[in-house]
Amino acid sequence: MDYAKRPLWQWILLYLVIGGLVYAAIYYFYFAKKGGYPAPPSAPSQTQTPSSWTIPLSTQNDSGQSGQAVITEENGQLRVVITLTGSPPDSTQPAHIHLGSCPTPGQVQYPLTSLQNGQSETVINSTWSALKSQAMAVNVHKSASEATVYVACGNI
Repeated sequence: MDYAKRPLWQWILLYLVIGGLVYAAIYYFYFAKKGGYPAPPSAPSQTQTPSSWTIPLSTQNDSGQSGQAVITEENGQLRVVITLTGSPPDSTQPAHIHLGSCPTPGQVQYPLTSLQNGQSETVINSTWSALKSQAMAVNVHKSASEATVYVACGNI
């Protein structure tokens, strides 16, 4: 057989098929048996604790209001963002982090910015580890005049 008489496209196709088979064999026998390509090296971390936590806020006293508090640790402080659905329009509702747990938390440990139309954001001088050192709860009150009526609460 005279190999010089084959058209150029047949040689290119033959080399591509052989190259693909060699690549597939290398991948299968080397990388796939080791769990795929190696991961890039990552920088060592000091602790693997999350920097943001979501606290579900459950309805209290048949208020129909529920939501969440997202607590994020930033530069030695905590940012507390509360989002509540079912709040009355144009309402202002006090919120706090209380000692104790739901449904009947104790004294106020950290006052939070009152919710306006179901939204609040506050930065407090504390850390997550300090917050978790004892039982605490995020609590939203019906109004300043009805502070003894809890509308939503979530244990930290």
